[in-house]
Amino acid sequence: MSLTAVGQYEQAFCQTTSLPTAYAFWKGRTALYAILKALDIGEGDEVLVPGFTCVVVPNAVRFVGAKPVYVDIAPRTYNLDPHSVRQRITPKTRALIVQHTFGIPAELDALLDIARHYNLALIEDCAHTLGSTYAGQLVGTFGQAAFFSSQWTKPYTTGLGGMAVIADSSLAQKMRVVREDFSRPARMQLLQLRAQYTLYQRFFSPRLYWFAVGTLRRLSEWNLFVASSGQEELSGRVPHDSQWQMSDYQAKLGLVQLQQLPSDIAHRKRLTAVYEKMLQERGWPLALSPQSAQTIYLRYPLCVANKLELLRQAEAARIELGSWFDSVLHPIQTDLDRFGYEAGTCPIAEQTANAVINLPTHPRLSVDEAERLVTFVCQNAKPSVHHSPTA
Repeated sequence: MSLTAVGQYEQAFCQTTSLPTAYAFWKGRTALYAILKALDIGEGDEVLVPGFTCVVVPNAVRFVGAKPVYVDIAPRTYNLDPHSVRQRITPKTRALIVQHTFGIPAELDALLDIARHYNLALIEDCAHTLGSTYAGQLVGTFGQAAFFSSQWTKPYTTGLGGMAVIADSSLAQKMRVVREDFSRPARMQLLQLRAQYTLYQRFFSPRLYWFAVGTLRRLSEWNLFVASSGQEELSGRVPHDSQWQMSDYQAKLGLVQLQQLPSDIAHRKRLTAVYEKMLQERGWPLALSPQSAQTIYLRYPLCVANKLELLRQAEAARIELGSWFDSVLHPIQTDLDRFGYEAGTCPIAEQTANAVINLPTHPRLSVDEAERLVTFVCQNAKPSVHHSPTA
């Protein structure tokens, strides 16, 4: 029997990641939710998550009935601090979610040792990466499971989309059962997604970045845009699309995007080299990666002392400048206790969220535009004291 578009896409993804099993979903967070279900994580369980992430990650934990426990990041790494991980483990801890922030691989040797010692399931959050390696091995192939995202701002886009990859055959079988219980996407959302993808392909450019951000925010408020995160989810409620499979439309886009991945990675490397050369020449500290890692940056992070002012200046100058993460649970700014986060729990993450900006590396940004962008940053940004080379 011939494979569906989704089946072909899953097969192609397996070939790309060298893993035996992959399952496609409506969104990356849906893939995480399905992984947690397949691991039988639920009421009374605790899951360690970075205190520097998107709110959809702890939400997925909450939606299966478990408790997210927040772990701090190490200074200047944007990734989990293994020492902080050890401090947060209790007898109720069942799993550890390891995020590779901005595409930077986490300290996997130390985190894998902790997971083995305490018998924790290690789930890799690869929403920011497809191509980074650690000790010569592709990130996303270390834990029991990993999830990827192909939302608008990710390594490649299918509009929305997510993939769960599983190394263990018994867990893969459980995942198959979980996925079969999920629904096909609603027709109206698919029609909206098609229209949005067409507009994205035709009109998105670095110069129109801020206009696009504002327009999409307004369309989302009027329910005319299939948002990555709807109001239900941002308020902590289970969204209507929390258990949707991937559509054939998304899968067909994914098959094309996977073919373009090598050239996209090469372009991101070129832009990263431009950023690092220009930043070094001007005395700015570079992002830290583990010595054994090769990082394919989704966005290049930089910490500044005047984040909000710099973002306003960038909008006025029509410069594409990112602000991930605006808080420890991006994009939530207030009432973080709704998601189980208590202020002061992750001080390094809180400090970093107040200071971090990021420089894009996507294929639509030319080298000339990248040079213009980093020149703008160096002329207008003020170095963050806490993230200086001597801090």
